[in-house]
Amino acid sequence: MPIPDTELTVDFGPIAPDAPEDAPVSFTVRNEGTGESWSEGKFRCPLAEQALADIRWYLEEYWQWPFGPFRDRAHGIKARLEDHGRALFGALFYAREPSRIYEHFLNQPADVRTLTIVSGAPRVMRLPWELLAESTGPLFTKRPPISIRRRVRLEHAPAVRRFELPLRVLYVNARPEGAGFVDPRSVARGLLDALEQLSGAVEVHFLRPPTLAALDDALRQDQGQPYHIVHFDGHGVYHARTGLGQLAFEHDDCSADHVDANRLGALLNECGVPLVILNACQSAQGDQSNPFSSIATRLLEAGVGGVLSMSHSVLVVTAAHFVAAFYGALVRGEPVGRATDEARRALVQDTRRHTIAPRPDAPEEVIELHDWFLPVLYQQRADAAPFAEEAVRVYRRPSIPEPLVNPRVPGGLPPDPLHGFHGRARELLQLERLFRDHPVVVVHGYGGQGKTALAAEAARWLYRTGRFPGGAAFISFERGGGTEFALSWTRQALLGDDFATPDQC
Repeated sequence: MPIPDTELTVDFGPIAPDAPEDAPVSFTVRNEGTGESWSEGKFRCPLAEQALADIRWYLEEYWQWPFGPFRDRAHGIKARLEDHGRALFGALFYAREPSRIYEHFLNQPADVRTLTIVSGAPRVMRLPWELLAESTGPLFTKRPPISIRRRVRLEHAPAVRRFELPLRVLYVNARPEGAGFVDPRSVARGLLDALEQLSGAVEVHFLRPPTLAALDDALRQDQGQPYHIVHFDGHGVYHARTGLGQLAFEHDDCSADHVDANRLGALLNECGVPLVILNACQSAQGDQSNPFSSIATRLLEAGVGGVLSMSHSVLVVTAAHFVAAFYGALVRGEPVGRATDEARRALVQDTRRHTIAPRPDAPEEVIELHDWFLPVLYQQRADAAPFAEEAVRVYRRPSIPEPLVNPRVPGGLPPDPLHGFHGRARELLQLERLFRDHPVVVVHGYGGQGKTALAAEAARWLYRTGRFPGGAAFISFERGGGTEFALSWTRQALLGDDFATPDQC
């Protein structure tokens, strides 16, 4: 019999618009399971502005030139992270009564323990609450862990649908020109690797084209099959001049469409999506005078049930590692909060992010970054597990077309290169875009340049992402052949031995 979940809520009161920056903020500590409550808290931020600036520098700038005095500064900041977490913890539970309520919270038997930070004040929500730590270490490392989530106080809470199987995921893979190229497979591969284990219980649809209009159409015209997770994979930024967070979608011509929090929130109003995931830089960052200026909080106001976003700029390798571990935990039946904790552990287990050489003639050095607290989870509703173990068992994983995995069958794709497929990410993206408007795309060049490897990788990738769900076939003309030969082998590869007419192809 499952043990009931337990929740400890820290609820911050309102702050007057003209209140001094250093004015204390009232707060209440409440054990939702026992009903114990203490409402005499006066919160004063224990972290100086320089400490917050150091954290931002460490996450966003240090990795670009991690040598000399910059490395020394980074090591000092890293060493103080746990102290910052303890200082925040002490500011909440310093008094006898909240300390007692916290101890009772720890002593309650539970499979899932959650500490919820509730506030509408930007000065409160900008703090790195994910660092919260006791003397023994961060709260998420306790056994069982204490998941930390945020909640925004809303005047009106629109209805949010439940997770149901088959779970439908809408993946927005935006790579606008001029925004800094990132391999479109970098993060998506981890998601697909995890979810394909339960592919009978989940449908992953890639938004094509990745425009705001296409997203709006997909969420409005679901024809009774709504999406449960919307995952945005791309660039994000906090725009200081407008005071709003922005996501970089694409225009139809593949140029950048910088969609701010207000425009996105207006189109997604009352969409009812249970969870939105934003592996985009600064997607949880907003203006200090407006609690709904960040992308994450504006989506909550629009009616999204939960948002998993990034508080600062995030490295691609960090996002890829986190997303793979997060979806892997979901597949194992974990609720969203616990899956977030599991993904944090993955970032702590491996802090290597990239290699860089201080000089052209010097050997490369491995750069480490302790960025596990970057992801921020907002939840307006009770935590839930998208894949309940009992329900998943009834689904069977569909088989992959054999030509995609066996080069020896008719139409079988060539095997991967000996040391894997590397590079050509821009060409892969170009091929995907060309197939939007053209039924035939010709790849040409001199021999030995990797045309065959590129074509095979494109076929596998476009099948995995749903562009060609029927499969793919590879036909070689090195030993001759014509139209009938190509059609015959293609039909056999895609339809099997029982094909009847060319019209079936």
